[in-house]
Amino acid sequence: MKYEKKNLFYIYILFLTLIPFTAYASIFTYYPVNVSLQPVSPPIVLRDPLQPGVSVSTGPAGASASIAYLIPYAISLSQGAIYSNTFDTGLPVGWVTYGLGTWGSSTGRVSGGVSGSTKGGQGQTDVAYYKTSDLYSSSYSGYIYLAAYVSTSNVGAGRWAGIAFHGTATQNFYACLVGDNGMLEIAMRIYFGVEFWTVLSSAQAAISTGSFYLLVCARNPSTGAMLAQLYDPSTGFLLASTSASSTLISPTSIGLVVRRVGGGPGVSPVFDELVLSYRDPGSVCITNIPSGWRAELYNGSTLIGSQISSGPAAEVCFQIFAISTILRQGVIRVYDSSNTLRASLGPQLVVGGSLYRLDPQASTARILNVVNLDGKGYYALLTLSSYSYSGFSSIQIRVCGSTCSSWISIPPPPAQTTEVQIPPGTSYVELSQNPSQVGAQASISLFLNYSTLPGQGGVSVAYPIFISIR
Repeated sequence: MKYEKKNLFYIYILFLTLIPFTAYASIFTYYPVNVSLQPVSPPIVLRDPLQPGVSVSTGPAGASASIAYLIPYAISLSQGAIYSNTFDTGLPVGWVTYGLGTWGSSTGRVSGGVSGSTKGGQGQTDVAYYKTSDLYSSSYSGYIYLAAYVSTSNVGAGRWAGIAFHGTATQNFYACLVGDNGMLEIAMRIYFGVEFWTVLSSAQAAISTGSFYLLVCARNPSTGAMLAQLYDPSTGFLLASTSASSTLISPTSIGLVVRRVGGGPGVSPVFDELVLSYRDPGSVCITNIPSGWRAELYNGSTLIGSQISSGPAAEVCFQIFAISTILRQGVIRVYDSSNTLRASLGPQLVVGGSLYRLDPQASTARILNVVNLDGKGYYALLTLSSYSYSGFSSIQIRVCGSTCSSWISIPPPPAQTTEVQIPPGTSYVELSQNPSQVGAQASISLFLNYSTLPGQGGVSVAYPIFISIR
């Protein structure tokens, strides 16, 4: 019996031990749980300011930014023509004439022109001139170019038409002439009550009546060297060239000349578009073009030429005299190597012999918006991480909120701005740059640090920003 009692007691204890587990399981029941995680937008986001020349790509949640900034460029006149006239309405006001012939207006090669005509007689010289002594120096040590389109009714013996450099005594001049059985001549005329002509040099030119040619007469006032050239505008070909030298006359004026020797038919030339310049009057040049960039010249919507620069600050030139030496609707455009238009000039009057220049411009621009989506203010500053640059006098960056911070300078110091408050709404990052040469470039990495408390206290966050300037 004793054995049986012990066995019953054991069973009883085991039963009591299992009771709490049964009760616990009946009170707590477990069900399946579904969890959905949604990202929370940061209180500060970076956005594109939508400003000219600024392109911004932002990262996830607007917590990073890559900025491309295009340096503004401008085209300006570096050296213009000394004097020019289209002759559209005939002989301009201020011109003086002498001789027995007549001067009037006529249809020119481009538009209107100046007509000249000798009066019947054995010998006659007719001149129209304009005083330009205040426009160029007699000590200038280079060629001064005078050019005009010329068409003549008679290229036979003893018949000439041309352009001239006149001396202080305007009856004395050097002239570049076409005529006299198809010749191109450099001649000198001296007048002492009677005129004396001396042909200084000449060349045969295959010219015909009624056709317009570009006649170029160049003289170096310092050495007396002279050059005459005759071009066919329809082909661009140089038909004839001749040179001479003389210092007997010191020119102070420019003019048109019609000359006749002997009887028979007279000569009635037409002149159009006269240009006086320090450079080739048949071309227009643009200098300071970065390597790989493209310059284009238009007259209105007509493309005259397109050239790619082959040097770091090269000069490109366009021959224009096949169209006109005075473009009424001239347009110059310059594109970078990515085919982005960087500068444009015109439409405006563009005169042959002119030199234009491309230059980068200093600028200050908003390059990034910093938007506070929260209802309270935060505190922000910029910290420079790394940089590389070439061709700049200065680069500066700052952040502006309630006020603007101090500037980061490239190169530093300083490498960090002062702290400013970023109120609810839109604040921004500002760039100021001053390039010293064409083709200037920079790459800058920095951080926008913002915090919940001043002095970058509380919770602090850093957004990476990359800036490319070119």
